Amino acid sequence: KLWLTKIKKPFALLVYDNHTDMQPPAFGGILSCGGWIAASLEELKNLEHVILIGPDEAAYEQVEEKLKEKVIFLSREKLQEMNDAEISRFLTEVLCETLPLYISIDKDVLCPDDAQTTWSQGDMTLGEMMAALEFVTRHFKEAGGKILQVDICGECDPDGADNERNDAANRELLKF
Repeated sequence: KLWLTKIKKPFALLVYDNHTDMQPPAFGGILSCGGWIAASLEELKNLEHVILIGPDEAAYEQVEEKLKEKVIFLSREKLQEMNDAEISRFLTEVLCETLPLYISIDKDVLCPDDAQTTWSQGDMTLGEMMAALEFVTRHFKEAGGKILQVDICGECDPDGADNERNDAANRELLKF
């Protein structure tokens, strides 16, 4: 959210995450990783909409209806039914090249075979994520759109992690 507050023009936010990050604060008004998207939607006037990819449908059903008005959601379950062409078609429909894009990647959306995180994980493969990110990049470049910034989070406690797997995922994401 900190980086989003610095954007002074209308933009869209593309998020890959295993969680909605739209939960109400557990401790009063304290911002946490579980509610940063909700806080951004409520507080940042330049945030036009969020494209959220990865959480399961049950988690999204718990999101407040007023927040959903500015969210385009692609669930974990729907992703499992789609092939690369269908995902590309979805992204083409929801991306607006005239609106600058901020991309946020939480590695917990990845399956445990491709990365190990401290939280519950999704089942997206690193290859699937990279194919989608490469499509977004190519799509924006061809249309003359602008990707503002990318953030990557979801590191595991290094003492209990399979660092080879995590390092391989980080290398691929850093190349992107």
